Amino acid sequence: MTPPEKLPDNNSLSTMAYPADRFVRVLALRGSATHRGELHGVLLGRDIRETIQQVLDAYATDAMGLTTVDIARLAARMGTGHMDELVEIAAIARASGIDPDGLLAWNTFDDIWAGMACSSFAVWGRHTADGRLWCGRNTDFPAAWAPLSAVVGVTAPESGVSSLCPSFPGHLGGYGGFNAAGVAVLANLVEVLPGRGAVVGLPVKWIVARMLRECSSLEQAVVLAQTLPSAAGCSLLCVGKDADGRLGAAVVEKVGETSAVRWPKGELMVTANHFDTDKMCSFQPGAALRYSLPRCDALEAVLESAESSLNLPTLADALATPPVCMVAVGEEEVTTVQSMIFDVAAQRAWVAQGRLPAPAGGYTPLSLTALLRVSSGLLITPYRAARHGVVPRSVTTDIPY
Repeated sequence: MTPPEKLPDNNSLSTMAYPADRFVRVLALRGSATHRGELHGVLLGRDIRETIQQVLDAYATDAMGLTTVDIARLAARMGTGHMDELVEIAAIARASGIDPDGLLAWNTFDDIWAGMACSSFAVWGRHTADGRLWCGRNTDFPAAWAPLSAVVGVTAPESGVSSLCPSFPGHLGGYGGFNAAGVAVLANLVEVLPGRGAVVGLPVKWIVARMLRECSSLEQAVVLAQTLPSAAGCSLLCVGKDADGRLGAAVVEKVGETSAVRWPKGELMVTANHFDTDKMCSFQPGAALRYSLPRCDALEAVLESAESSLNLPTLADALATPPVCMVAVGEEEVTTVQSMIFDVAAQRAWVAQGRLPAPAGGYTPLSLTALLRVSSGLLITPYRAARHGVVPRSVTTDIPY
């Protein structure tokens, strides 16, 4: 785990500047679930301990009226029977000195709450500047998350496909990512009626991680998304190559083991925090549509009206424009921690960290191909860049690009 004296050869560096307290870190993990978990816990133990206490306490008190013990009890039901994930969770907990129940709660509390206010998209063909497929997701997290630094997980499992997935310390998977086989998954939580949720099933972030590890085509992603039981209501926007080798997209809507697939009617797909298919609509309360529909409609209108003009800057602007982003929920500010845009064909990602709005300059560029050459367990930070003098002091990232 000792960092090398210099970055791997043949990698250039990002030159996007960030404030000193805003940077995107990359955690490169290889090997078995146990080995990945132990490295994760050793490298991010302090962050995990601080994050769990801060976030769980805030949501238990303000949003749900549940204690962390209540959340842990529900979380334990979510993890039942999913041994690969539980092995990695146990290894993270052991290496970071965290109680496993608390770490499981941290991985599942937002599935219990299911109140995120985010939007996802995939767009291609006549809408984009060069016809290529772009996909992405904004993340309107509450202001309490602002002090947390995003961690982009780059995982090369012992068995499976390597992937890039923005996340937080101590989490398995995240709400969006893509893999070396050209499959991307972008997840949005959906509030469901009391008594209609699954609880026993995988947290949505773990479903994303499993799909990225096991899928190499759009068909495989759709089938696996339908197969895995979800602990919460969710929409999974899947991107991958079809039988003809062309990139395409589909949305799988899920509650527990019930699912429905929505295919594109044109050359774009948009999803937020509600269900669209008739089969799934009976699961959601009417209130779930209050904020979700306007955001979805606004983003779809922007993308639909574009004629050969969408590119990275215009897509970033679309994600950061109200009502697509909720600049305030009541009196509370929100952040763009981990808003993400992917060019899957080029194996490139742009990940945001900071307050709204986040134009193109607020995104750190990342290359999965370059990052897979980073040594296992290497935590990349701006401080390492300064120590080795590889970038100007004003630049706060040293991520292979």
